[in-house]
Amino acid sequence: MAGNAARWRDQPEVFGKWTGVHARFRRWSHTGVWERLFHSLTDTPDFDYVLIDSTISKVRADASGVKGGLEAAATGRIRGGLTTKLHAAVDAIGLPIRIYPTPG
Repeated sequence: MAGNAARWRDQPEVFGKWTGVHARFRRWSHTGVWERLFHSLTDTPDFDYVLIDSTISKVRADASGVKGGLEAAATGRIRGGLTTKLHAAVDAIGLPIRIYPTPG
């Protein structure tokens, strides 16, 4: 596993077995629970201030086989390997307004 990447097996025991947590995360991802949660947080943004930030995330090689190629997965190839850049805008109280992935 790469440098600072978190592993499912390293989660605190209070969350239960890592296999169950991983299965729930994948199930919620496929059924759109995370997207609905994100949209519910962004229903009434506080636009006094809007902050924008971005970060680059390394993409594992097994995640690069998405239908439509690397561009469809917002994955780019740089000298260090495959990466995705996430741009986030948050409102005045730090709640996300929009997250936009681009190839790194």
